[in-house]
Amino acid sequence: MTTTQRLDSLRAQRAVVLGGTGSVGEHFVRGYLAAGAEVIVPSRTAEKAAMLLGDATFAGPVRAPVARVGDYTSFAGARDTADAIVAEHGEVDHVVVALGSWWSGAPLWNVDEDTFEHFFTDVTSAYIASARAWLPILPAHGSLQLVLGASGIVPVPGASIISMAQASLVMMRRVLAEEAGARRRIFSIVLGNLNLRRRGWSREDFVDADDAVRVSLGLAAGSQPSADVVLRKPDQARAAIREFTQ
Repeated sequence: MTTTQRLDSLRAQRAVVLGGTGSVGEHFVRGYLAAGAEVIVPSRTAEKAAMLLGDATFAGPVRAPVARVGDYTSFAGARDTADAIVAEHGEVDHVVVALGSWWSGAPLWNVDEDTFEHFFTDVTSAYIASARAWLPILPAHGSLQLVLGASGIVPVPGASIISMAQASLVMMRRVLAEEAGARRRIFSIVLGNLNLRRRGWSREDFVDADDAVRVSLGLAAGSQPSADVVLRKPDQARAAIREFTQ
């Protein structure tokens, strides 16, 4: 089966991208839309949803995503969001979770409580809430994909709480995979520095976000078992594309 034939299977499928209004998540929104999937993007604010839906680059052959405004990061909000999306649109095949943002600026002993709560507690809780809400209702062929940062596997001085949060989420995925066994496919896509569309500049030693999306699509369309996929460097991304999309 060719790569095109495999990805064609996504045309009959539905994906939810949590964090799809963000600078990383929007790449996944575009990639799944381009593959022909129906894409639903929860947003906590109407303003961010409008910004995504109003993007002129969705005009033409690439249809726009469907937005749903409301809380999806608390335990109750994530469950309500999942239930509402399935009730309105039908079964969801793939869920991509790309939440949080970068922070650095102080050694751990100088991190204040508010910063810790925002970048560690809130982010990890949102990922856990998403996994709790979606994993039990995904089909066996589907996938839960956690988009994480390489600071979770490589310590970054001055960014302790980010490294700690991402490390906990890498382990969360591994525990979930052990608990779910072959019944569910659960991946982490662990990313290094990224070239992002919204930045307007790029570096050769950064991973192209669209390459990470190609890996995600290959995982969604394939039958690979649960795994961590590390894309810290461009050559790792190219190797993963060859492995998961051929």
